[in-house]
Amino acid sequence: MKKIVILGSKGFVGKNLVEEIIIRKTYDLLQISRDNVDFLSKDFVDLLQKEISDGNIVINCFAVAPCKNLDQLNINLKLISNFLKGLDNKKNLNLINISSDAVYPDINGKLNEEVQPMPNSIHGIMHQLREDLISLNFENFLNIRPTLIFGYGDPHGGYGPNQFIQKILNNQEIDLFGKGEELRDHIYIKDLVNLIILSIEKNIKGNLNLVTGQVTSFFDIAKSVVNISNKNIKINFSERKGLMPHNGYRAFDKSKISSEFSSYKFYELTDALKETYNKYIDE
Repeated sequence: MKKIVILGSKGFVGKNLVEEIIIRKTYDLLQISRDNVDFLSKDFVDLLQKEISDGNIVINCFAVAPCKNLDQLNINLKLISNFLKGLDNKKNLNLINISSDAVYPDINGKLNEEVQPMPNSIHGIMHQLREDLISLNFENFLNIRPTLIFGYGDPHGGYGPNQFIQKILNNQEIDLFGKGEELRDHIYIKDLVNLIILSIEKNIKGNLNLVTGQVTSFFDIAKSVVNISNKNIKINFSERKGLMPHNGYRAFDKSKISSEFSSYKFYELTDALKETYNKYIDE
């Protein structure tokens, strides 16, 4: 079996990848997390040099994210520097880099892989720098650029499905920015993991946006989660104090996904929200 090395195996994406790969039993798996080694240390570089062999599949899932300031940006640059040092002189690696749709600018219309990166946030700049540094050192790589990810076990609780579900679980009201009218694409963690594994199996290279191609307002998501919970949770609106993020609209053309994975069927958003909520109830 081919060997997959997952760096950041205890993070949200990494952990779910590990679980799915173990279930499938099709790869020899090595998990590396901050529980094993300090990613900022020389020990991390030495560990990669020792454990990674020519021809391995390496999935980079680790970062300080979201990256909100210059100090965190500097840490991320040190992390990617150690990562590249650890892979120095390794040949024929199949490298998967978990990036973000934050590398893209805001445009009128739908984003696709042909749109040139032009991030407008420190988080986006961090991911673009990682992509650029990897491309300078490797030819055989794939940048996975997911849209907003949600699902059971998310540690961040960011605004959207993950936060709304946590609010309801704690019997708290849901607070929306404005009227929650922004239209965004959200991808379920199970779809993300399945498509990453399919990308490995098809040996896809370059850049791939992992998106559903559908947009939903935060208000409609909040309503769906409240309905799923069968609780009498109030949804509050608030006056905006700044500009609406992404001008209220950030949609994607998923033509590349449809072309590469023509038979893949995404979870319906309501089904994914229900499954996520029920997993928290059952834990």
